[in-house]
Amino acid sequence: MILHESPNPDFSIVRALDIMYAKPRNFADDLLLSKLSQLSESWRRSLASRATQNSRINDAERLTGQ
Repeated sequence: MILHESPNPDFSIVRALDIMYAKPRNFADDLLLSKLSQLSESWRRSLASRATQNSRINDAERLTGQ
């Protein structure tokens, strides 16, 4: 398989996944990735929301349902 063209050469699938699941979060990367129209609406909303937060996300609460 040969990739002839990429609409977003700065964001490979691997880089997008790294940003989405980064620990700790990088709010600047979240904001950049949230601008890509090729992402699902839910990813864009999640990334944009994270980018505007001033504190770290506590994943423990989300993962344990507390």
